[in-house]
Amino acid sequence: MKVNIIALDEAKAARDLDPQMAEWWHMIGKYMGRIRRINARSDCVDKEEIKVLEKAIELDSYNPRYRVFLAQVYRECAAAAFFKFKNQINFNTDELGNYIKQLNQKSLDLCLQSIEAMPHCSKTLIRCAFGILKLPKQFNIKHLNIAEKAIIKSLEINPNDEYVQHVAGLFYRKDGEFQNLEKALYHFEKASEMKYFPSSLDLMRLKCYLNPDHDPYADLMKLNTVYIEEYARIQLTCHIGSY
Repeated sequence: MKVNIIALDEAKAARDLDPQMAEWWHMIGKYMGRIRRINARSDCVDKEEIKVLEKAIELDSYNPRYRVFLAQVYRECAAAAFFKFKNQINFNTDELGNYIKQLNQKSLDLCLQSIEAMPHCSKTLIRCAFGILKLPKQFNIKHLNIAEKAIIKSLEINPNDEYVQHVAGLFYRKDGEFQNLEKALYHFEKASEMKYFPSSLDLMRLKCYLNPDHDPYADLMKLNTVYIEEYARIQLTCHIGSY
């Protein structure tokens, strides 16, 4: 946390010295997002975070990396607002409901633009595919085929990246016409072999789903020897206790 706060202050200082440099605006938004996610994931996104990322694109509209980050923040802002106010407003008529829809649409548009602009960049492809996957059904249902193609291309470019394998697993695990549990199992296993903790947990859950008689205790105890980080140990202890 402290490192991100220092980096944010330095990025702001650089921006003040050279306000026409898009990278400084982008870095400010990037570090604001990191601090926000550490502090409280459910909180709504500060408007300032969105504004600085939009400013970066205004100054350099040809940088797909800026679009990818802004797409993520649009989606996170829409999701946070939805969960915070879903029981208080009518999303079909309320102004906030329309704003949330606009954010989701903007996120989708930026993801699609970035995939088209960077068809050979594994990092861009997989982040945009994940972004499309995480959008509400009404926004992503017509574009999941594009997300799948982006995932397949990303796997071709960088098959040894644990995050790429993980997103592939998430895609094929998702309910719907693209669901393929064998593929999901394969990709979760690959990412887990690379010691990607989220995939190890998703692999365990999928095994239990495919075989209701599967006892995950042995899997959890094995993971407890693989992952020594505190955050992982806490989650594993909770899972061991629940099973």
